Amino acid sequence: MDNAVVVAMYNVPYRASSLDIVDFFQGFPVDPHSVQLLQTADGRRTGEVNVTFPSVEDAAMAVQQLDHQDFMGRAVELCIL
Repeated sequence: MDNAVVVAMYNVPYRASSLDIVDFFQGFPVDPHSVQLLQTADGRRTGEVNVTFPSVEDAAMAVQQLDHQDFMGRAVELCIL
């Protein structure tokens, strides 16, 4: 993934799994190995997730279509890092 781009997700429920994130990005080239659930030093989830996309085009389209959409009862914020 030479042109890989990371999309940050904010306001993600703590109970969300990598597979939940993949489901949220249905139709986009995201697999569980491209999902990083961020944690504090003591292992608690932060509510932030980084998702790696294979191209800037895919990342931009995902952000455009899914930013502020409902995910497990919360509006998530997406941005390209």
